Amino acid sequence: MKIVFVCTGNQCRSPVAEYVARSFATELTTQAKTKGQQLADSFSLELEFASAGTHAFRGTPMDPRASRFLATEGIDGDGFSSTRLNRVALAGADIVVGMETAHVDHALRIAPALLKKAATLRQLAAWSMIDSVHFPDDIAHLRATRAGKEILDAHGPDIPDPVAENDDDFMRISREVRDNVKELVKAIINGQDA
Repeated sequence: MKIVFVCTGNQCRSPVAEYVARSFATELTTQAKTKGQQLADSFSLELEFASAGTHAFRGTPMDPRASRFLATEGIDGDGFSSTRLNRVALAGADIVVGMETAHVDHALRIAPALLKKAATLRQLAAWSMIDSVHFPDDIAHLRATRAGKEILDAHGPDIPDPVAENDDDFMRISREVRDNVKELVKAIINGQDA
């Protein structure tokens, strides 16, 4: 399963999401194996995380504050290089996760077929709290149902861009990305393991 995180410059929110998702998925699968739960050895290899930016300049490094945030989480962000959102970046995507509604809309203009597979991170994290949710299968249903819309209305869809924020606000937004990503990854893994 390929999950693509999308923000504006692919320097702050989406790389943090990509790296946290990869690290947390590895952590969860390792814990499950350690506890003796039945989990296919290849499971962690079946999850692929990527990120891109709607207005990214290819090859730009991660914002230093994003790297520092990842380091506080024990995650090495060295070697990151930004990617522009295009058909190639979206190829094979099972879930497209925008940091803002505008990012989801941009992805859908590039690849309209992803309509049933795209939502904002806040939407997906909120929907992850619903018992027995399965991603990506339930995204289209949740977008269309009253319950899915009420959850969206209660949480608001967009995580603000921290690029021009002070360090404290940047870290607060990064923590929000981290927390929402962990809810999403947990739901994806629980759904695949069910």
